[in-house]
Amino acid sequence: MADGKIGFVEGFFLIAICALADLGDFFITFILFDLFGAGEIVKWINNLIVWATVGLWLKIRGVRQLWFASGSLLELIPFINFLPIRMMTIITVIILANKIKQ
Repeated sequence: MADGKIGFVEGFFLIAICALADLGDFFITFILFDLFGAGEIVKWINNLIVWATVGLWLKIRGVRQLWFASGSLLELIPFINFLPIRMMTIITVIILANKIKQ
């Protein structure tokens, strides 16, 4: 089962998880940060939850996590973490995992 390839359905769910997290970061940056000033703390918690979830999923599938880890570390930099870095990173990981194993 852990052959390193990511199928269409798995890829869809991974991209959806990362897209929702990036969308949440975007709204937290412009709504929660302006209103309460606690947006960065909430985004860090969001990033750690998504990092653990997707990282475990990739580990179970046998995919190397270096690219996703580097993209997730970029998400921890304040004020640029509202960009869809995580979604682009997971798309890159899916492409690399499927291309390398062919």
